[in-house]
Amino acid sequence: MTDNRTNPQHEGLPWPQAASSGVRPHPFPFKPVALVLALLDICTTVFYALWHIADTWAYNRAEERGFDRGQLLPHNMFLWFAAQATMAALVALNVLLISWWRHDRNERRQQERLRLAGWASPAREPGDEH
Repeated sequence: MTDNRTNPQHEGLPWPQAASSGVRPHPFPFKPVALVLALLDICTTVFYALWHIADTWAYNRAEERGFDRGQLLPHNMFLWFAAQATMAALVALNVLLISWWRHDRNERRQQERLRLAGWASPAREPGDEH
């Protein structure tokens, strides 16, 4: 007679706990998110580079004329803050999405290891409760 609280395959060890309820949410949509993030990176970097070139050119032009403030870009401080904030936000978004993806990937690998070892039930789709 076996005790209900112990695992019959591994005598004396408690039953393994499933890693989750068995219903797995949809996987991280890596390819579409990576594509959108790469396009956003490219667009933001191009904007930043073009703004930097224009600002440097306007500053040099103003210095050539004895520092004529009329030669500078209009609202150049606002554009500078916008460019810096855009790059900072893009870096934060990259870090957030990459860490989210890594967490999801590591969780899936752990569930696969547990499933292969026989310690967790295979993932089920919602609606497969029979």
